[in-house]
Amino acid sequence: MTQQVHDFSIVVSNLTAHMGQASAHRLLSESLFLISTGSNDVYADFAYFGLQDNAHKDTYIAFLISKYEVHLKKLYGLGARKFGIVGLGLIGCVPAVRANTPSGECIEDLNVYAQKFNQAAKALLRRLSSSLEGTKYSFGDSHNVASDIVNHPHLYGLKELKSACCGGGKFNGEIPCIPSARYCMNRDQYLFWDLFHPTQATHKLIAQAFYAGSSRYVGPVTFKQLTA
Repeated sequence: MTQQVHDFSIVVSNLTAHMGQASAHRLLSESLFLISTGSNDVYADFAYFGLQDNAHKDTYIAFLISKYEVHLKKLYGLGARKFGIVGLGLIGCVPAVRANTPSGECIEDLNVYAQKFNQAAKALLRRLSSSLEGTKYSFGDSHNVASDIVNHPHLYGLKELKSACCGGGKFNGEIPCIPSARYCMNRDQYLFWDLFHPTQATHKLIAQAFYAGSSRYVGPVTFKQLTA
């Protein structure tokens, strides 16, 4: 996120130079800043350290949240006021994880780890919205959306929840989606596109839940309300 914030500061400078400070500030304050980060950090930490105790997880999450806070404050200082934050999903159920478990099951401890990050992120956003004047946000709970899709796939038109559409090896989760990889013919029925990422069909379901879904999926307001 550090590089993105740096790049954005250059954009702000260019906007100010071309539009003037007042117009640039108005444009930025009315814009939506969509942020989705943390999955790679949590997954990498879990993969490296394995099943650590909760003290380790809590310490690492606190570290990530402290960095998150720094970057959000920098964006605020550059003029951002509306934040759409995407939480972590079922990262313990991606094909790359299933491919490394004995019977292809999820690693629930990794999903719990993701939930802890989401809870900490929500607490941070509540605190920042009360201390940084004019800040508004929506938090999209990917974990809850993905959980409901997995528990009731027929309601969402999905049939394959474990294997990736494109890849290789067990559950197509051992080889990336490269030119020589296997490729499914019905990708709209798959939860995952490759060993880590959801399909376009899944992303559409998540986007709809965030844009105008229930409080189980997004809050304190929907993305639609945030952009109104």
